Amino acid sequence: MFDQTFLNSKRWFKGKNRPIQKIQIKDSFVLESNTLFLLSVLFEDGNEDLYAIFENDKNVGTCLAELFNFKGSTRTILGRFGQLQVTRNQEFSTENLKDLIRLEGEQSNSSFLNKKYFFKLFRRLLDGIHPENEVLLTLQKNGFSASAQYFASLSYLEGNSIYVLGILSSVIEQAASAWDYFQGNFSTTLAAELGRVTADMHKALKTLSGNILKESEVPFFKLEKLLKANLEIPSADLLLQKLPALQELHTNYQKEISNFPCQRVHGDYHLGQILYDSKKFWVVDFEGEPSRSLSYRRSLQSIGVDLAGMLRSFRYASAVFLTDTSKAENAFLESYAKCAKCEISELQKECRRFYLAKAIYEACYELEFRPTWFSVPAKALLEEF
Repeated sequence: MFDQTFLNSKRWFKGKNRPIQKIQIKDSFVLESNTLFLLSVLFEDGNEDLYAIFENDKNVGTCLAELFNFKGSTRTILGRFGQLQVTRNQEFSTENLKDLIRLEGEQSNSSFLNKKYFFKLFRRLLDGIHPENEVLLTLQKNGFSASAQYFASLSYLEGNSIYVLGILSSVIEQAASAWDYFQGNFSTTLAAELGRVTADMHKALKTLSGNILKESEVPFFKLEKLLKANLEIPSADLLLQKLPALQELHTNYQKEISNFPCQRVHGDYHLGQILYDSKKFWVVDFEGEPSRSLSYRRSLQSIGVDLAGMLRSFRYASAVFLTDTSKAENAFLESYAKCAKCEISELQKECRRFYLAKAIYEACYELEFRPTWFSVPAKALLEEF
């Protein structure tokens, strides 16, 4: 039923091109309308991945209506080795869940929605508290009004392990990606409003605890290797020559004392994570970078991580839509500084080192997967430092 051909056909399968030793059903939950499988993929290197798969993706809404239709806040359904934990954060109508449909173009997760609800199914499951779960709860508790309303979640429990399978939240109606919206309207007014929303989000997240993060290495050596292997790409040779100076600059940045205490942040902040409904901005996708461990994504970091990510997103938009975003970038930071009651010069200084790190990561990614986009981070690294 579930073989390597099936898995390789799915965009969410992270084990492509890795030799597989065994594929087996770890656990399953047979419901009236559907069956939920926990699929174990054991690789020849000894590592194991766990995936959540519904037998019928077209019937997930009916299945969720069945799962969440109970009294109280929590129910458990026993499986062969573990149990399915169904948790409701508040009362809501399960009847409206039945017409959920799956969005096309899935990547690491699968999304199901209708006019009222949005259900995100985490395909590859990781052991531990999921950041999106706790971040949405914290934002809701602290009155942040620019995120979806959190309703419920599904988790798989086995021994001392917990795997969050999915989260049910409110859908944000008639909203489009800020990336799409900004392409025709890089107004300073909108950018300033986005700065205010970002400051409010960070303020609401200050109460959320997290892991202490050891200094994350920036992949200078990986970039050096990629540049040497792609010298035929324009600007690759120039960036290779400048790389030692950039690495020294990053080292000096690390020695600087920050005036901003580390806290929980979004972690993967860019225009694609923002929706706009013609009246206000909405922040979505609080799971952090999917390629990172849960421990990393739940760590305390500088607000500069999010701000630099958004500034780099503006620069990508500038390259794609052939427009100058510098005034919008300044409005974004100035508004943030005003709302956060901090000096703009200190904020710019804090962003600088994370801006460099982000551009290094981008350069690596583009050389590996989208060489024709390499010019975007290369331009920043060659001209802005």
